[in-house]
Amino acid sequence: VAMGYLFLNFLILLLLGGYRLSGLVTRPIHKFVAITDSYRFTESLDLFPEKQNDEFNRLSYSLNRMMRRIENNRQELEQSIGVIEEANLSLKQAQLEIIKAEKLASIGRLSAGIAHEIGNPISIVLGYLGLIKSSVISPDDHRTMDYIQRAEMEINRINNIIRQLLDFSRPVPAGFTDLSIHELLYNTGRMLSQQPLMDNIRLFFDFSASNDVVSADYNQLHQVVLNLILNAADSISACSNIDQGEIRLVTEVSGDGKWLHVEVLDNGGGISREHANKVFDPFYTTKDTGKGTGLGLYVSYMIIDSLGGDISIGNKDTDGTRMIIRLPIIGTEDKP
Repeated sequence: VAMGYLFLNFLILLLLGGYRLSGLVTRPIHKFVAITDSYRFTESLDLFPEKQNDEFNRLSYSLNRMMRRIENNRQELEQSIGVIEEANLSLKQAQLEIIKAEKLASIGRLSAGIAHEIGNPISIVLGYLGLIKSSVISPDDHRTMDYIQRAEMEINRINNIIRQLLDFSRPVPAGFTDLSIHELLYNTGRMLSQQPLMDNIRLFFDFSASNDVVSADYNQLHQVVLNLILNAADSISACSNIDQGEIRLVTEVSGDGKWLHVEVLDNGGGISREHANKVFDPFYTTKDTGKGTGLGLYVSYMIIDSLGGDISIGNKDTDGTRMIIRLPIIGTEDKP
């Protein structure tokens, strides 16, 4: 009986000890594992009540301090990553600016040589045309006189293009005039509509912009519009399956009245993505040899960029081409 009583007491004490040990060690460990498995940086590792002053409470306190330090380090790391990303963007932008500056330097050196080699022959041709006009052609020969005047006008236009190429390596001069884009588009379009290249092409004007006044050089913008319309006409002419070509000149105001959008749309063959990313590079052309220099869109890009605007291709890998010019309207300060 005594042995049975002792065994029963021992068993009861063992169960009580196991229960107490479970409360002191096993359950806290399970609780600790469950909380750490679902832990987030924004939470606190308060595993046990503050009044409890044992090893697990001290462990919880130490872990919380460690996690707060880790969280602070993580936030500092995120800030550092953000600074590095901004620095990378700045470096990429600086790289693009360096590439653009190198292109400008190259085109400037090339233009100086072109101006020297072409300028003198142009002056001589203009001189001979002046002599023919004044001493050879009869004043009554209006047709021949008209041909000579047209030749002089085109030669002078070549001379202006050469001067523009030279100007790209210099600061843009001040003194731009306020001009109407609608008037410029209409005059340029009507002038080109009489050319043989436009015989099978209809020209449409869709002027929706309520304010079309920008500050620019008229001749420079005329050169841009001329290039875009001629490119559109060439694209249409290269398509044998087009019965009637169409070119649309569209304007509209955007950005709370701050920007004027000018679009030149055609129903030609369009521009592939492969070529779209290169068409604004100097001397890059998709035209046949002898039909393009690859300077038209580059010159246009530099002119629009110097005015605080931008020029882009609105559609790729589709029929037709949509060229978009964006210019700041008079009185607006915001830039892209």
